[in-house]
Amino acid sequence: MADDIEVKEFDHAGHHLRVTVWKSGHLWKWSYVIDGLHEGQITKRPFTEKGDSMSEGMFVAKYRAGKMPPLEKN
Repeated sequence: MADDIEVKEFDHAGHHLRVTVWKSGHLWKWSYVIDGLHEGQITKRPFTEKGDSMSEGMFVAKYRAGKMPPLEKN
C-alpha cells in the first residue's frame, strides 16, 4: 500500500509546496497544497505512470505558487 502513495515537499517562489500522488485503480492522480492553505486537485487527466503524475503535479504547483505573492514573514 505504501507504494500507492508518494508525497514530495519543497520550497518554490517563497512558498512551501506539497504534492501527493496516489493510485486509483490502474491510474495515478495528483493533488497539491501551497503553504498549507491553497489546494488544487486534478482528476481529469490521470496518468498510467507514477513519475508522470508527480512531474505534472510539481509543474502545476510551481506555476501556481509563482503567480502568488510570497508569504509575509511575521
